[in-house]
Amino acid sequence: MFDLQIDPSRKSMPIWVILRETASQVWVRKGHFGRLMLLPMVVTIVIGYLQNLWDQSNTEEQPLVQILAEGVFWSVLYGIIPALFAIAIHRSILLDERASSSRWFLRLSKRETIFTGWYFLIGGGMWFMAAIGAVLIGALAVPFNLWCSDLFDLMGETHPWIKNISQTILIAIGGFAIGFLVSYFAARTSLMLPATALDQRQNLGWAWTISKPHTMRLAFLVGVIPIASLLFQTLGSIWIGELLWEPAHQVLSAFVYCSLLILEIAVLSLSYRWITESAPTNQPTTIVERIP
Repeated sequence: MFDLQIDPSRKSMPIWVILRETASQVWVRKGHFGRLMLLPMVVTIVIGYLQNLWDQSNTEEQPLVQILAEGVFWSVLYGIIPALFAIAIHRSILLDERASSSRWFLRLSKRETIFTGWYFLIGGGMWFMAAIGAVLIGALAVPFNLWCSDLFDLMGETHPWIKNISQTILIAIGGFAIGFLVSYFAARTSLMLPATALDQRQNLGWAWTISKPHTMRLAFLVGVIPIASLLFQTLGSIWIGELLWEPAHQVLSAFVYCSLLILEIAVLSLSYRWITESAPTNQPTTIVERIP
């Protein structure tokens, strides 16, 4: 059975061990998770269908405030699904609990309420980090273009493809900066989620402290991987959407989204286990009973 070996002399979180164990544990529970994801899939399909109808009905140009309000509304609807779904996955991975596929989503106890609150708080913080990155890049765009335009125009006389490379460089730098800020914030705060799923009453100060020695590795696991996954899902959805009948496209997108979500949440669960069990005795931690 599952046993992440903790080496007291090891300071770095083993990324590849966690990824391998994630694949192994999800595979072991594939039947349970398969039944568990049916309801989230249905809800995701319904929300996606309603959003498409809404977008098609709004053909006129909308004010920025309305666009932002609608974005928040749909984000909240989509966010409730993984928030409640994640609790069952965390508890299955960490406690070997097999919740009923019809019970976990409809049961809104104190645990689910607190978890959902933390989920949206952390998610809102990640969007805030992304906004900060976008503002910084926007502020740097003008001086960057002024500084580089003459140089790239001169080089473009012999190599025409170089003329527009400054914009590509700026977009690449902006994407990296935003991704770094979002991933860093996720690394320092996301341990609150598995802790809350296990009914551990912790705070952001605890998550910030216990994640500090593993920030960059945790940022890769719970930040870079989900961001890359979302990017590929978006690009794949655009490409496949042109080839498939719309209902089939919705079903396929929901299946891929929920399947990858299980893997991402499992990665966070195993990261949480490794960090809490390897934390020094003088560091505040949460002890979770090992699965036999």
